[in-house]
Amino acid sequence: MPLVSIIVPNRNHGNLLPELFASLRKDSLAKEFELILLDDDSSDDSLDTIRSETIDCPFPVRVVEIKENIGPVRANMKGLDLVRTPYCMFRSADDLCENGFIEKAVRTLEENHQVGLCAGALAYFEKDRERCSVEVPLPFTSAKVLMPLELAQTIKGNTLYTHSCLFRTEAARQLGGMNANLKWYADWFFTMKLAFMTGIVYMPEIGCRCRLNTESYGMNSLLNKKSQSQVFEALLDELLHERNEDVFGLFCQSSATGFFPSEILVPFFNQKRFWTNKAIMLLQLPLWRWNAAQEEQSNQGIFQVISKKLNASQKRIHNVWLKGDRDGIFVYGAGLHTQKLISAWKLHDLPPISGIIVSKRENSQSEVLGFPLHQSDELDGNEPCLIVISSKSFQSQMRAECQRRFPQAELLEFWN
Repeated sequence: MPLVSIIVPNRNHGNLLPELFASLRKDSLAKEFELILLDDDSSDDSLDTIRSETIDCPFPVRVVEIKENIGPVRANMKGLDLVRTPYCMFRSADDLCENGFIEKAVRTLEENHQVGLCAGALAYFEKDRERCSVEVPLPFTSAKVLMPLELAQTIKGNTLYTHSCLFRTEAARQLGGMNANLKWYADWFFTMKLAFMTGIVYMPEIGCRCRLNTESYGMNSLLNKKSQSQVFEALLDELLHERNEDVFGLFCQSSATGFFPSEILVPFFNQKRFWTNKAIMLLQLPLWRWNAAQEEQSNQGIFQVISKKLNASQKRIHNVWLKGDRDGIFVYGAGLHTQKLISAWKLHDLPPISGIIVSKRENSQSEVLGFPLHQSDELDGNEPCLIVISSKSFQSQMRAECQRRFPQAELLEFWN
């Protein structure tokens, strides 16, 4: 019998499924896999692709054809019901397996029977899997067992990534499944609650490579403020429900809701039922950030100008970044305005900044404000997708330099 079941919902990702299969075939534990592939009423050639990919596959593939679109959360739960192996994973159809991680995670869980999952880092990529940004949830450089209280004290506003976790099947089932009302955050709550109930083993290695895809379930909805607000309302209801009383304190102590953008506060401000001490405890980190931003906005006209422009440009920034056809987002300038810009950028939960550009770098300085520092001529041959010009005094000179060196890059300016 296989050792690990990999649950993959699919809807119209037929063109990406061959890459998923290829990454699974190459894995060091491939012969111990079972793939449970749930096709969620696809209208493309997904089923034909699946049939083709299963020929001479080194692991069994169980295909479930769902005739009515039920969404990935319910599909994941159908998959979990079918699992017959001691371990399982949840993956998206456009994810790529990281060779060796699952084998190490199985071995680690077999040595630590008290915990319910093994968690790793998550790598995001656009087109080239080797050009990725890595999200590291915990500050350890070697494998470590973290029981619930220590995990809550350590993670501090960060999060575990479901697609980089190997779950003990029995523990996942005892949790009762994912709440479909939480939609694209259902897996977040499922993973964090299980971690706070059983503890985890953390491995500081990439567990999965996740494709940044504008057509993905969550990404499609991130810019829809109404949908986001409804999901955050459901999430707050779930977190505050008495059925989660045993882990509520750990959610508070970990500042887990600090993982979310400031929009999580919209239902808190608008719904009187959330005006409770429990909700304030739960939202302490987002509230602190919001208060800090409000104070800065009221005292700093520069911040107001930048924040207003960023708010109006959110969709454009996300769309440029998601195209993935050039190298990242860079800020041009390293002065006071850049400090304000970085604060506003984080407040609006915009895509990651790859680095800061200056016309001339002083001595051997390699970073500023925690970002890599580049002299403009050092980026020749690497065309940013977006350059954000932060300086007011030198905006025209910086614009001319960008147009000369990076003619394909889009520019974002704040000052008329």
